[in-house]
Amino acid sequence: MTTCICSNPPGGGGTCSFRQIAICRSDGINCYVSCIDIPEEMLSRVISGRISLLEVYKFLNEYFEEEYEPVQVTTRWETKLFTKKSGILINKDNKDVIKFTLPKRLAKKYKKRS
Repeated sequence: MTTCICSNPPGGGGTCSFRQIAICRSDGINCYVSCIDIPEEMLSRVISGRISLLEVYKFLNEYFEEEYEPVQVTTRWETKLFTKKSGILINKDNKDVIKFTLPKRLAKKYKKRS
C-alpha cells in the first residue's frame, strides 16, 4: 500500500495499492488524492533504483497536464537518482502543491541497492 498525507489542510490524505504512486494535491483549502499506475517501463527503473527525480517530475507533469517544479532541490537534481520514497512538487503558476509517494516495497528494494 502507498499512502500520502496533505499538510494543508491537515488530516487529508489517502491510500493506494501496490504499483501505484499516491498523489496528494492541495490548493490550500482541499486535499485531492489520486492513485496513478506506474507504467511498466518506469516501474523497472523504480525497482532497480535507476529512476531520477526528473523522470518522476516529467511523468507527473504529463499526467496532470500542468507544470510543476520540485521543492528543495540540489543544483544537479536533473541527473540525480531519486533516493527517497516521496517528494514534493509545486505548480509554477497557481502554487498548488503535489506530494507524491512511491510504493513502500519498491522504495525498500531501492534502498537496499543504494
